[in-house]
Amino acid sequence: MNFSTPPSLGKLRLLVRPVLPLEGCLPNLPQPADLFSFVMSIAPDVIGDHSIQRSALPSVNASNLVPFPTVSVVIPVFNGASFLAGAGACARAQTHPPRQIIVVVDRSSDGTAQAAHSLGSAVEYIAQENHGPAAARNRGLELVQGDFVSFLDVDDLWPADKLAQQLNFGA
Repeated sequence: MNFSTPPSLGKLRLLVRPVLPLEGCLPNLPQPADLFSFVMSIAPDVIGDHSIQRSALPSVNASNLVPFPTVSVVIPVFNGASFLAGAGACARAQTHPPRQIIVVVDRSSDGTAQAAHSLGSAVEYIAQENHGPAAARNRGLELVQGDFVSFLDVDDLWPADKLAQQLNFGA
């Protein structure tokens, strides 16, 4: 897979070529060890019982598997306690689940810290002094582990397929 890294984004990578998921991406995909059996089971009438040999299938191993790209979601918050549960739910409900959700609380005084903690242990919570939304986004960027990053403002809601559509567009 070819990735390019813009200098300003450090370790974040931009996808240049489409990916093909095979192993570990979806729960019902066959594992490489039984790929031949899977192919034979889904198309016996097309393939026939003996018209394809196991050796005719391409070799599948860890070196030629390409996983789905991962996405980190950063939610900067200042006095947004009443919106945070909705934004967090939208991020968790994506059809392409994010690798991580980072909530950066920018010294709120309305109970935002408590609301962030109530999102559960799957959400990373960071508190900082009030330096504004740009500083909160930058702090979140420092913690990103995914291939891509997406910013979700605390008062916005996403459709469930937002990340999947953006990843498909980039492929």
